[in-house]
Amino acid sequence: MQMFNRVAVSNALVAALIFMAAPAQAVVEAGKIIYSRGVVSIVDIQDSARGGKSGAKIFEGDRVVTGRGGIAQIRLSDGALIALRGSSEYQIEKQTFGNDEGVYEQAGKLFTGWMRSITGAIGQKYPQKVTQRTSVATIGIRGTVYQVISIPPEGLPGFAGEAPGTYVFLEEGSVELKGNDGARLLKPGEVVFVPESGGAPVLMPGKKPLFLNAEEGVVEFVEAENLEFGQDLNQTLTSNLGGSRTPGFVGYFQVYSFTGQYVTAPGSVEVAGFGVGRIPTRLTIDDGEVFYEVVPNASATPTQMGAYLSDSGALINWGVWGSNNYSVYDNGTLSNTVPFSEWHFMLADNLLASPEDLDASRLSGTASYSYVGGTTLTDQIGTSGLSVNITGGKIDVNFNTQTMLFNIDSTAGALTYDAAAGGGNTISDFYNGGIALTASGSGYAGGISGAFADQGDAIVSKIYLDDGNGAAEGVAAFAR
Repeated sequence: MQMFNRVAVSNALVAALIFMAAPAQAVVEAGKIIYSRGVVSIVDIQDSARGGKSGAKIFEGDRVVTGRGGIAQIRLSDGALIALRGSSEYQIEKQTFGNDEGVYEQAGKLFTGWMRSITGAIGQKYPQKVTQRTSVATIGIRGTVYQVISIPPEGLPGFAGEAPGTYVFLEEGSVELKGNDGARLLKPGEVVFVPESGGAPVLMPGKKPLFLNAEEGVVEFVEAENLEFGQDLNQTLTSNLGGSRTPGFVGYFQVYSFTGQYVTAPGSVEVAGFGVGRIPTRLTIDDGEVFYEVVPNASATPTQMGAYLSDSGALINWGVWGSNNYSVYDNGTLSNTVPFSEWHFMLADNLLASPEDLDASRLSGTASYSYVGGTTLTDQIGTSGLSVNITGGKIDVNFNTQTMLFNIDSTAGALTYDAAAGGGNTISDFYNGGIALTASGSGYAGGISGAFADQGDAIVSKIYLDDGNGAAEGVAAFAR
């Protein structure tokens, strides 16, 4: 017996050493849960479950499971959005978002329940590398927004009496739904069904109310179950599950007025794209004296594009429309008299329009915001060729005194608050007109203005510097 024990222990040690020597398979972070209510769990490939609270990370192979009345919203690494309602189970089979075309891939499977998907960067650039599956169907996408309901043979809460199978409703773009016996290309507004028993996709226009009334159905179900979601649930279903967040805008279009004076005007903006590919497609400038519309050319794309995804799932995008990439219309007429310059833009989810929108109950004491990205500050007047890169640094905010201090690293030196220039450094000053900056040891002077975003957890800004010959401007984002 003693010899048997030695052999058993020896074999166990050898096995352990072999295991330790084998290369470990890398765990790929696929995204995170940006919103959850009710019972939400994450189950890994070893069938080990953990909590699916807001902010929880999700890895390749993980399944997100929602209980009756639960809600989960997932933001993938490429900016794609997956929303799940109660009694759903969805697996992230593959999520690879790299710098080379060969490593872009996205795949998922809805085992049961309801999901809504908004395409991210992978789907926009390489739609052939994105697939979604159910037990009986495969969905190929071409950059789109769509909903899927997968009803198992035993039925699905909230969809009593509906035939088991896969229902797909296309909102925008184009999808191809494949069953065992054929495929069908959907048009926006169409609903197509593949039965659980198999077969070809069938157009089902009478099933459109399953999707259009889904929010009301979930609300009624949750209230019937006495789950204490209340108004938060209604707001979440309509603003998050029912559509993408509306981005605020920080960006400035610089022109000469007809008197030769330099004019900076903010404007309203139209936005296209999703995830990291989100860009402004029209800017309207109306300050009561001038009315311009700025429209990018159809074949043009911005440069210096970047994005930052916060822990709460809010997205900030930035980039530059070059001087030859858009046209300017003056009161509806193409203008040839206004010199073109670069259009720097920054889009942010949940932009707070004024200092009064900051929530004092959660924003108190001091907080530090680190630089996360932006555009190169470039000469907008064209006389000096001035160009400055922001390389790092931070903004310190004291919410008790409502003041801001700056230590921003740049190729022109450290940018700090310039008290000697006059003006204050309050949050109100930041929103209204800007705060004076000076660059240490270089003679550059300028300022910074902007707004808070993401419930106060991020700052989006315009920065300008002047070397005495010309002004350079760009946009920058900072996050807690």
